[in-house]
Amino acid sequence: MLTHLLFKQVRHVGVSNETSYGVMRFIQAAEQSNLPRIASIQNVYSLLSRVQFDTDLAEVCAPRQCNVGLMAYSPLAGGALSGKYIKGGEDLPKARFNIFPGTMQASILFDTGH
Repeated sequence: MLTHLLFKQVRHVGVSNETSYGVMRFIQAAEQSNLPRIASIQNVYSLLSRVQFDTDLAEVCAPRQCNVGLMAYSPLAGGALSGKYIKGGEDLPKARFNIFPGTMQASILFDTGH
């Protein structure tokens, strides 16, 4: 990656599925090594899964702190907020959570903040 940075092939660095502690460590390591700071974090964020960002990462990512932007993924909680999983729906057997049991359920539908 350092080679790509030297040749200006990497403009911004981001992380995915990271904790507030991890973001702080990435920022600290970048500052100590004179490397670019992370510019964004991509984590699950929806009405069903807000705990991790709202309680920890929002403060760390705030402009007055580390100024790291959130790029939320799965804002419809894998389809759960779209009504896709309402009982009796004709497409329910073909839905992702039924075809691939366990897909995203631990992090989206049952978010406990841990």
